[in-house]
Amino acid sequence: MGEPLSYARGWFRTEKMVIDPLTPEAARALHDAGALYTVIVGPAEKPRAFLEVSGETGYVGVNFLDAELRAYLTYDFQRRGDEPLFLSGGSYAEFVGRTDDVALWEQYRFFKEGRVHVSRSRKADETEEVGERSIDVSANYEAWPDFGDYRRLLIIERDIISRA
Repeated sequence: MGEPLSYARGWFRTEKMVIDPLTPEAARALHDAGALYTVIVGPAEKPRAFLEVSGETGYVGVNFLDAELRAYLTYDFQRRGDEPLFLSGGSYAEFVGRTDDVALWEQYRFFKEGRVHVSRSRKADETEEVGERSIDVSANYEAWPDFGDYRRLLIIERDIISRA
């Protein structure tokens, strides 16, 4: 069995806490209805990640948390209709010490036709780099998750980011 999962209406990013916990039965009902719910991965008071899942909009946001409960790595998956999910975006952040101040921010936007747009900004020297190039996006697809089975979406190291 994997890590413990719990469910909620959301995750309060600035306060770093669960918003309105849900029972698994209530979360399943939201999942089945396509409504938005949040999956907390790991202990609710110190999770390693949270997912925002909305069947209605075809969106799954995956947020990996560091020891300070800051989202240092995010993946945005989207789908249209019955298509598989497509990893359309991601971001990576490095923080200043234990603060929430961002020292480095990288953002990736993937396009189904095989392009990636990358932007990087560094706070220390106030530099920003922007670029775009062709890339094989065949690894950007995932199946829509069954309720309670989010393993494929919780893969941290995705080859697509290293190739971007």
